[in-house]
Amino acid sequence: MITAKKVRIFLTICTHNREHLFGVITKGQMQLNLYGEIVLNEWQNTASQRPHLDLDSFVIMPNHVHAIIIIMGNSDIEGRTQHAASLPRPRSDTAIAQPIRSGSLPAIVRGFKSAVTKRINELRHMSSAPVWQERYHDHIIRNEIQLNKLREYILYNPATWQADKLFTDE
Repeated sequence: MITAKKVRIFLTICTHNREHLFGVITKGQMQLNLYGEIVLNEWQNTASQRPHLDLDSFVIMPNHVHAIIIIMGNSDIEGRTQHAASLPRPRSDTAIAQPIRSGSLPAIVRGFKSAVTKRINELRHMSSAPVWQERYHDHIIRNEIQLNKLREYILYNPATWQADKLFTDE
């Protein structure tokens, strides 16, 4: 028997060297600059280009992005998924790189980061300047309590910016 499966993931993607690229926090509110607007636009495009992906809460901060995404796919009794977010990410320390599966979390993040980097670097007139750290942080959300706590964290992240572990005074 095949049933639809939803995998909810909390995602954090940081800028290269935690550089403040996307705007500033003023009176607890994020004020996006042009680069931040690009991030917002590309994040919205991420879902429109992937029918198996739903976007939940999302916030752009000066040097990182937090999001909750939902990857949908078909799973069989053993729990394998077509668009499995739980597939292992390719490791940089392995001799043979594994291909990134279309629809997987690594493919989604890579596509988003690539699109943002291209557009920002066009504006900066810097074709190969890094925008993002190489890796990202992800966490599978296992229940509604955790989901609601993470939604709240995302909502209030700009208001609590100076207490955030990713805060840097720039």
